[in-house]
Amino acid sequence: MKRHLTASTGGSDGGTGEGGSALASVTTRLHTLILTGELTHQSVHTLEAEIERCCAEGVTAITLDLRQLNYIDPVGVAVIAFRARLCERRGFNFALIEGPAAVHHAFETAGMVDSLPFTREPFDDAGADSVASRRGSPRRLHAVT
Repeated sequence: MKRHLTASTGGSDGGTGEGGSALASVTTRLHTLILTGELTHQSVHTLEAEIERCCAEGVTAITLDLRQLNYIDPVGVAVIAFRARLCERRGFNFALIEGPAAVHHAFETAGMVDSLPFTREPFDDAGADSVASRRGSPRRLHAVT
């Protein structure tokens, strides 16, 4: 896989609460990785590196958009499941936007559908648990096999 689009970030602002007490400003950085092509044992390392890079950059909510993924093998499913759990243990929000039927079937076959955080849309500012939020542009990852 290779990165086609580099993320950019916006600014953030804080707020104040009632009674003159100030609320702490919490910045949430939301990020979507759009997967295209095929996610196989030959290309999962790029996805793992990209997720780690997002976490190191301070992204706190990651969505993997699977809608443009053509194929995923059992290793790809296992890596996504592992990364979802690892991100959640580290305190990052993690979601998956359901892909085409064949891709979703791979998660069903692996018995992972009920244990992974599938959603129809990426995290949004209204759903973020923060006073202020920042969103990066999505990164497009394409499998080269």
